[in-house]
Amino acid sequence: SFEKRRLRVLNSLLRALDRLNVSVSIDGREARTLVAHVGDFSVGFAIDGLSVKTASTQPKGVSGPMRCQLMALCRGDQPIETWTDVEGQPLEMRLGDIAVAIVVHGERVCRSSAQHHREWVIKRKAEIAAEERRKEAERRRLERERLERLEKARVGRLLAQARSLREAEEIRAYV
Repeated sequence: SFEKRRLRVLNSLLRALDRLNVSVSIDGREARTLVAHVGDFSVGFAIDGLSVKTASTQPKGVSGPMRCQLMALCRGDQPIETWTDVEGQPLEMRLGDIAVAIVVHGERVCRSSAQHHREWVIKRKAEIAAEERRKEAERRRLERERLERLEKARVGRLLAQARSLREAEEIRAYV
């Protein structure tokens, strides 16, 4: 009876998520973990019993309390939010809240990823601008050095010509 109830809860939750344009796939060897795909991001959640008893160890026809856990990471084991059966409010009455929480968590992950990407782009643009400034400064330095070499060569030629002129005048004077 627990598995039948779990199937009904899953069916209702998946229908609610489908209305919110969220697709869900089943993950794990025992098909206990579900993955909701909110946009391009995955949100893991599980619906299971409170105890670790399996259906075979529970008495026939007895359904134990059920809980739904929203995981911090898609394949993580740390729940960030948990809903359980309480007196007068079974899990079935809170499926809308669970569906909204799954979508909100997916959006939070999406926004966080977009924020990290934006920060990375800003940082990368600053790095590229700094690199361009460094390259421009290096280009100016090389150009300045080239002009200095040309100036030294010109001065050297002028001094050589002046020396040659003096030597020519000395030779003429001597002759």
